Amino acid sequence: MIFRKVVVGITLAGIALFFWSHSLGTNRHGVESVVIQNVSQGKKNVMPIPANRTIEVGFIHSLYGGRQAERFSIEPDRSLKLQQVKFEVYDALLYYTGGSHETESRKDGFWLIPSEYRTDSINYIIPQRQRNFFVRIGEELHTAESLGEPADIIKIHVVKNP
Repeated sequence: MIFRKVVVGITLAGIALFFWSHSLGTNRHGVESVVIQNVSQGKKNVMPIPANRTIEVGFIHSLYGGRQAERFSIEPDRSLKLQQVKFEVYDALLYYTGGSHETESRKDGFWLIPSEYRTDSINYIIPQRQRNFFVRIGEELHTAESLGEPADIIKIHVVKNP
């Protein structure tokens, strides 16, 4: 009788451990990861989706100069929703919006505009002057130097793990 209780106890503990270990890094949408892929070099960096489910990409605007950042939320269907774009230079905002900008605001030296754009992936080219290009996944910062070389194509998307 004691042997049976021990076997049952070990079996139940093993089952509980299995489900607990598979729940790490998951969320209510299942096991998912963010992939930062250097398409030019064929390299991938796969990481868990952050608790705040955000991705931010920052760079210097190629025509107007000034810092710009795009903040995306990771949606339940694994799409990326552009929530907000920040512009340091007002002319860059005008260029981006085509001159219509009814909902902009200003905060901490940046012009802000909301967005509802959705996509399955976002692509960027690492600029020649890399020092201001970054990708932030939650709180984890990835600099241009860690992502690749100038002119490399970077693709960011979310995958469901097998």
